Amino acid sequence: MVRVQYQYPGDPVETADLMFGAEFKRFVRNGEPGFVRVINEDREDEISFSEVICDACNAEVLPQDPCAATADRLYCWSCAKEWVLAHLLHEQGVQVLIVKAR
Repeated sequence: MVRVQYQYPGDPVETADLMFGAEFKRFVRNGEPGFVRVINEDREDEISFSEVICDACNAEVLPQDPCAATADRLYCWSCAKEWVLAHLLHEQGVQVLIVKAR
């Protein structure tokens, strides 16, 4: 896991953790399933799920797939390139090299 800082023009500096799907499940979810609350007119349901899903495009992030986790969003690697990596602070001197497991 690598912590990086990025910034959109005019916004404050944000932090993201670059990791793999398996690390997200282990360290962010603490091995527990995720859940979403669905509120209907007369009731509220909680649906649990074990998959890791990109918040931008809804793609599944497999355990061996790289991803980026911000304070409130998870991005698959394709979306992370657009939403996080394209806005890295250059003074960090970070070069990102991800070798995908086969």
